[in-house]
Formats: sequence, C-alpha cells, structure tokens
Amino acid sequence: MSDDSATLPAFQVHYESGSVTVSKYRTKRGERADIATEEHRIRLDALILESLSWQRSRDTIATQIEDGELIRSDETPLCGGETVTASPSFRITNEYAQVELSHARTPNGEVLKLTTPARGSELNLGVPSLRALATQSDTFAFSAFFETPVGPEDTPVEGPH
Repeated sequence: MSDDSATLPAFQVHYESGSVTVSKYRTKRGERADIATEEHRIRLDALILESLSWQRSRDTIATQIEDGELIRSDETPLCGGETVTASPSFRITNEYAQVELSHARTPNGEVLKLTTPARGSELNLGVPSLRALATQSDTFAFSAFFETPVGPEDTPVEGPH
C-alpha cells in the first residue's frame, strides 16, 4: 500500500499548552484516526471512537486511560461548539461504526468533536484529553467502554446531552 498520508484530511487542535494533530490514516485493515503530539501517537478505529462518543463524563474516560489526570484537567465542554469551517472534517468507518471527526471551538478552547450519525452521540475532546489519548500504550483499555453501565445500554436515550 502506498503512503498517501499527504493527501488525507488533517487538522490541528490548538491550546495554550500546544497542539495536537488529528488526521485520517489508512491501513490494509481499514481507516483509523491518527492522534499525534510531538512525542506520542495513537491510531483509533471507528468502533473505539464511537465508544468514546458514548461517554458522558470525563471521569469515566479518565479511569480507563493511563494519564487520567490529564483528561480530568480538560475544561472544554463535553458537547457543543462552533465548527471551524477552514478545517476539514472526515469520517472513520468500518463495518460496525461510522464516526465524523471535526474541529470545533468552544468558549473554553478548541476541540476534536466526535459525532456518530447513526447513534446521535457526540463528544468533544480538548487538547489535554487528546494528549492523554496519544500517550495510551494499549487500545485494549477502551474495551471497558463496551460494557454496561459504561456503554450505551445504561440509558434508553443515547443522543447528545
């Protein structure tokens, strides 16, 4: 497979402490969201991204991530914000899930907005949360988001807050 990463959509989410690059990445096994800082990188598939979008508290996410305190320090709102129209948005899909990734601004800073069109869930991740995700050494930690009560079965309504 050729390296066509230069042609794939990407944007930077900025904060006073730095920025994080979010881009689409293609592998032989499908699409991933590439979340990269200066030193760290993680690539997440559509199912993991969707499971993140179900979460209604930073504390729930923080308990599963190695640098949970960084997620708890994220002061951006969990949903809402104005889309940055100059930045590309893109979808990460597989046979089980489809997630729209976009760059947005909130009163407390820029965010990566995860939206799942089929489920109607939405989650904002500010730079502190993105930095924490990028340092995560193993994506197996995200499997807890598929368990009840953390997953979508804990409430009859899965849509945005």
